[in-house]
Amino acid sequence: MVCAPGQVKCVMNQVGEAVVGDAIENLKNAVMEAVDSAGASLGTLWVNVGTPDLTQSSRVDTTADPQQAVSGVLSYVMWIGLAVGVIRLIIISVKLGLHLNPRD
Repeated sequence: MVCAPGQVKCVMNQVGEAVVGDAIENLKNAVMEAVDSAGASLGTLWVNVGTPDLTQSSRVDTTADPQQAVSGVLSYVMWIGLAVGVIRLIIISVKLGLHLNPRD
């Protein structure tokens, strides 16, 4: 859009759009580039992490049964999951009860 001579308001609008429009576009591009870079860094982080040597440690008890260890961990996880589920059901029931029966 071309402004006629003497239209100060039109000229100021064009200058403002050019300055602010470029700044917003530059900010958008910078944010998109930063998010892309962060995502790429997190996605390839596992490549730079070395693999630990689990066979040569002197502190490891090689006589322990791995199946028994996994079974013990899973039994704890089961009870913790059950407790969290029951607590969450109680919280949901209370919220639902308060929502359906408001006390004014």
